Amino acid sequence: MKMIMRADDVGYTNIHDLATWETIEHGIATSADLMLDTPGSEEAMRRLRCYPWISVGWHIHFWGKPVLPTEQVPSLVGENGKFKTDIRQNPDVDPKEALAEFRAQMDRCLTIMGRVPDYCATVPRGSLLEAPVRCICEEYGIATDLFKDMFALSGSFKSPLGPSPIDPKWVDRKIIAPALDLAFHLMSDDWDTVESYDPIPYFVEDRGHLLDFQEDETLLIVWHPGYIDHYVQKEGDSSPVNRGFITCLPKDMHALCSSELREWVEKNNIELVNFRDALYGTKEYQNHLKVQIK
Repeated sequence: MKMIMRADDVGYTNIHDLATWETIEHGIATSADLMLDTPGSEEAMRRLRCYPWISVGWHIHFWGKPVLPTEQVPSLVGENGKFKTDIRQNPDVDPKEALAEFRAQMDRCLTIMGRVPDYCATVPRGSLLEAPVRCICEEYGIATDLFKDMFALSGSFKSPLGPSPIDPKWVDRKIIAPALDLAFHLMSDDWDTVESYDPIPYFVEDRGHLLDFQEDETLLIVWHPGYIDHYVQKEGDSSPVNRGFITCLPKDMHALCSSELREWVEKNNIELVNFRDALYGTKEYQNHLKVQIK
């Protein structure tokens, strides 16, 4: 079995991202989902140049400010100059402005990181932003529609849009994002449930039955390693589940760097891969590990 260990929300802030770099340098993170509009984006792009064995995803959250001047994208921003919190559902969004903004984000990424993200796993389906996102992915060669959404296999949550589509060219890659019951701890209204979040026993005791998946399948495991500053706590994610995800940030960093999780991976002969490895059959992450051992 193969596993992608994806660190989400990279580029949130410089302080937040210190935990991400820990999981890349001293843990088992294999991929980084990069936000292109948040305060830590530019520094994250510079830092990711140092980790060529890490695949990079385009993580679309709208938790920051546009790259373009606000007067060029007025339908996307609020009075504070940041993206509107309801931007995905807002009927006043101008798709042409969104397309221009996304193009500016990608061009800045090319300038600073030297490349664009490898894939986009968070297409805003069913919104006015979906078409601009898909246009940018095609224009810049960013892979998308790689697997069903992470809740597709769960009985606890069903997307009103149904399962996300999979591009036929990726079907035989057998990338699966299992609906980890652990994630629902973070979405609970009960604080004791949120506080009980602990990823290490979930894996080492196989509470999620991940070892039941087939040998030729690749599991995408989504993590949120991060440190907490004022922006992360108060100014970024405005969703109702923000409190739960703030709680998990340092726990995920600790787990990804833990000897327990590393030993579980080795004991069960799990091959760690990045997204490019999973999509194109390369061995970038494993080759990196060989160099580390030497």
